Amino acid sequence: MSVSKAQGRVPAIVIEPTHGWASLQLRALWEYRELLYFLAWRDIKVRYKQTVLGVAWAVIQPLATMLVTEKYAINKAHECATVFRTTDSEHPGVRMVLGQPAVNLAGPVKVLSTGGFAEQYGALFMTPAETRALFGSLGWKSIAAFQTRNPMHRSHEYLAKVAIETCDGVLIHSLLGNLKPGDIPAEVRAQAIGTLVDNYFVKNTIVQAGYPLDMRYAGPREALLHALFRQNYGCSHQIVGRDHAGVGSYYGPFDAHHIFDKLPPGALQTQPLKI
Repeated sequence: MSVSKAQGRVPAIVIEPTHGWASLQLRALWEYRELLYFLAWRDIKVRYKQTVLGVAWAVIQPLATMLVTEKYAINKAHECATVFRTTDSEHPGVRMVLGQPAVNLAGPVKVLSTGGFAEQYGALFMTPAETRALFGSLGWKSIAAFQTRNPMHRSHEYLAKVAIETCDGVLIHSLLGNLKPGDIPAEVRAQAIGTLVDNYFVKNTIVQAGYPLDMRYAGPREALLHALFRQNYGCSHQIVGRDHAGVGSYYGPFDAHHIFDKLPPGALQTQPLKI
């Protein structure tokens, strides 16, 4: 650096670059190493943060985001006793609750994807908007939903055909989520039901679809949950048969019928079709 002066002029400061390793002033760099690290790390984060987030987002494929507004401990015994009417760990639903963490988080949820169900099951997976649009195109006003986690047998066929006599059509709504060990996989179940519909039902009286729910085996309480879901899908009725959503001997054969009688009038738009 040099300073030049001229008569009658303001002094000018000229900054010239230095050359060679000797000009690096390594001692000064070492003294300010924390500042140097901070500036370098800041530039790296700004440059690569979005790239890393994008790769992680594609690999993880999150289902949703939640703004956490509440955190609370779970009373698992109370939950099991009120939902499943038992605290027996042999019950698959109770076992699921007991295996959950001890704390719940709550808050507004924003859905980001369908969790791969649409890609895995194709046209079988339908959203509530899609089923409602399909019912409208078929001219159906009254629709009975048939909940199933198994291939349909002769008794199921009978239930659906009785419902067709009462309603415009039946939605055979097959569960696509997790099941207990030994239950029939969704792909096999859908093929079996498709064969039944193609060969043993009048055309345009049946729609087969699937929805992404894990089975809880909560018997009568789950029958209410199923009816609430089918209300979203545009169904006016839900077929409630013997031991709906039951497992083992935890519930009576017609407990799911009786629980609907305990609801206040107008609590559910979807009404039970008790057969």
